[in-house]
Amino acid sequence: MPPQFEDLKVDGAATIRRVAEHIGVEASPELIDKVIEGSTFSAMSSQAVANNDGEGVGHLRKGDVGDWRRHFSQVLSDEFDLEFREQMRGTGLRYDLGDGKELVAD
Repeated sequence: MPPQFEDLKVDGAATIRRVAEHIGVEASPELIDKVIEGSTFSAMSSQAVANNDGEGVGHLRKGDVGDWRRHFSQVLSDEFDLEFREQMRGTGLRYDLGDGKELVAD
C-alpha cells in the first residue's frame, strides 16, 4: 500500500525512507531530518502564507488525522464512501479513515 498522511504522523522517518526508495533517492539521515522538518504543518503553513503575500491560505486546516470529520456531514461522508468504492473498484486500495476504520476498494 502506498504511504499515506497517517503513516507520516505515526513514523515519519520510515515513511520518508519508503518514498525515497520508491523514487530512487538515497535517504541520508540528514535528508530525512530536513524533509521531516519541512513537512510539519507549521512549516508548510508558514511557506503557504509566504507564497501568498502574507495572506492566509484557506485550504489548510489543522494537519490532524481525522480532522475531516469536523468538515463532513454524515450524508457527505456516506457519499464519499460510495464514490471512493466506485472510483477505486478493483484496485484493492485501502483508505485509512482514522479511529481504526478504513475503506477498502475491492
